[in-house]
Amino acid sequence: MSNYIYNDNFNHNSFYPRKEDKSDNTSKNAVTIALAISAVLILISGIIGLLIGKSMTPAPITNTVYTNTVYVSDNTTPVIFGNGEGSRAEIISKVKDSVVEIKTQNVVHSFFQHVTEGAGSGVIVGTYSTDKGNAGYYIITNAHVIEGSNSNEVATSITVTLTDGTEFPATVKGYDPLGDIAILCIEPGARQLTVAKFINQSSLVQVGDDVIAIGNPLGELGGTVTNGYVSALDREINVDGRLMNLMQTDAAINPGNSGGGLFNLRGELIGIVNAKSSGSGIEGLGFAIPADDARKILNDFINEGYVTGRSTLGITCADSRTGQYVQVLTVREGFNDQVFQVGDRITYVRTPGQTAWTTVTAESLTNLINNLEIGQKLEVCLYRSSQQVIVTAEIYEYVP
Repeated sequence: MSNYIYNDNFNHNSFYPRKEDKSDNTSKNAVTIALAISAVLILISGIIGLLIGKSMTPAPITNTVYTNTVYVSDNTTPVIFGNGEGSRAEIISKVKDSVVEIKTQNVVHSFFQHVTEGAGSGVIVGTYSTDKGNAGYYIITNAHVIEGSNSNEVATSITVTLTDGTEFPATVKGYDPLGDIAILCIEPGARQLTVAKFINQSSLVQVGDDVIAIGNPLGELGGTVTNGYVSALDREINVDGRLMNLMQTDAAINPGNSGGGLFNLRGELIGIVNAKSSGSGIEGLGFAIPADDARKILNDFINEGYVTGRSTLGITCADSRTGQYVQVLTVREGFNDQVFQVGDRITYVRTPGQTAWTTVTAESLTNLINNLEIGQKLEVCLYRSSQQVIVTAEIYEYVP
């Protein structure tokens, strides 16, 4: 399954080939001397840049806590076409303004400090009341679209662009790399924006249904529409090391479409585009997070402040260099802290009732935990101070 990758946010940074040098040898020598002098100057400026780099870094966006939130639910938003379907042109005219462009900037500190840019898509899916009495708007997108320079961090700055070109700064309400969902907030003042409507249940989606994908391919073609079919449901896909349950479509998906909407012919949002196939000669294999999964994460962030129902052992771990065991790096207090110790080397696991032990990697252990229910037990075979120990750990609900 290694062919599947996140449909990553499009990076505008590019490298261009140097033009052919047609000068004579004298000119080449002069150029060589000039390049040497330039290299020395660049080295000096780089050192100065490192010393003052931190003072040039923009303040990171912080998570804003909103009160009196009012999510536009299925019960309050009418179906666009009643019980029937509309033409593609009608659907596009009704829902296109709910899909926005998202641009990010990240300050990267290396030998030379520089700023990277990315772009993706998002869908307006709800409202909340601001302190000024106007409506603020929730935007759902992919976590990888707003990812910062390091994983599990958000971008330094995030800008949302509407279909008419109006831009708004966005704040982060929720960020969930595991589900690849992020929730943004914008406040356009008294202006009213188009809000997409989730389908009531993902189970209503069937293989063969017509779908329309709207997004921002290549990070510069916002509002692009493609169409196709639902190719398959409940695909368990390994995307960048994470097992995800996704909907498959043959609608054209390109870099920059991440976070965009997948709509049915009733104008309902049935999925959030997040991945595509990679590989020579592979076409028509796009994937989207089903509406039920995306909506749950959205509502959890709004109502609870975190994603509920997530399983954890309360440890962080990493593969050993030899790949023979998984080493425990941290143990969270109150989460199996009487079971594990920092430095433990996990070699095998099994769930109660199983007779066979299973070898694990950090990735496979994480996927196993994610598929276990809260309250379940897990037997773990590990080495501690050169002694083999078998312990029983409990699956807890992850709470930030």
